[in-house]
Amino acid sequence: MRINQKELLVKLAQADADNELLLNKISMDYDKDQIENTDGFVKFLNQSRDWAFDYIYTVQSGIYDFTQKVGPEIAYFDKYGDAVWTPLTDHMKKISEAYKDLEKLIPDDYSRAIEDYGKLDT
Repeated sequence: MRINQKELLVKLAQADADNELLLNKISMDYDKDQIENTDGFVKFLNQSRDWAFDYIYTVQSGIYDFTQKVGPEIAYFDKYGDAVWTPLTDHMKKISEAYKDLEKLIPDDYSRAIEDYGKLDT
């Protein structure tokens, strides 16, 4: 069972070449997975950001619409509500306080924020 030195060198060289090919393949697959995972993560972040902006816009516009519809009535109650007491007066005071807290959630520059939001889509 004598192995020729020449055959042994050829097999050793082939094994080394095979090993190098496998290492390169593994490295390429790993790099490809890393890129795909990174691209997927970046896509996820972008989608999350877009969803967050949509949600903020929807909430702020809903609050703004509510303040435009109910604001005059709340202002009227705040000015004249104590003049005539009714069973609803105490409830209206609570509603007025909650309304003012809700109104604080609208940015002072709401119209500019809406314009900026529109620019994000382009």
